[in-house]
Amino acid sequence: MELARAIDEHADDRDDIIVAPGWLKALDYFIRKNPGAGAVGVGIYFITREDVPNLLKSPSSRVAPRHHATKVPLPDDDYVSRENERPGCIMGPVGCSFAFTREKYDLVGGFDPRTHHFYNESWFGTALAEKGYPSYTIPYPVFWHIWSATFQKSGAELLKNDPMSRDREAYKKHFGGDFDYTDPKFMAPFRGEANKRLIHWLGPDGPRSGEIHA
Repeated sequence: MELARAIDEHADDRDDIIVAPGWLKALDYFIRKNPGAGAVGVGIYFITREDVPNLLKSPSSRVAPRHHATKVPLPDDDYVSRENERPGCIMGPVGCSFAFTREKYDLVGGFDPRTHHFYNESWFGTALAEKGYPSYTIPYPVFWHIWSATFQKSGAELLKNDPMSRDREAYKKHFGGDFDYTDPKFMAPFRGEANKRLIHWLGPDGPRSGEIHA
């Protein structure tokens, strides 16, 4: 009860990510060991605020992830631990948690001001991919993301005048294409066996390496 009360008292803080042990070490390791990467993000499971007390009981706590749209807990056979998967090559890093070096930031001039609220990470990642530096998502550790927490507390203010559509249009106008899916114009150089790259990352048992392509 005390934990639940404390969470409720700080609900206005709008924190929506619960990190896992070793998260910073994993990001730091990846970005240092893979200079050919643009940015690296962490895989996430969707949860609701009601799941938070159970997750905070201990560093090893887990709950059933939620469906991203319905928020209904997924059956056990609908999800598996991602710890033994390989990193994925993507056009833009996961928006709620990603890392990059100052060198890559300066290479593309930072985050473009034409995306004020949304698509910042998409713009950043696509610009890096355009210059030959694709981004990745690592499978371990997994973060827990309180889906839409920001909108629950400040939705009316944040979504005034539909900034999501505005920023999306600016992104599409600059890079071209519809981008409902990863655009092959930017990802083609990283797809297929001929374009695979040796990637290094941290798994639950320590350093791992493997050849990865988009």
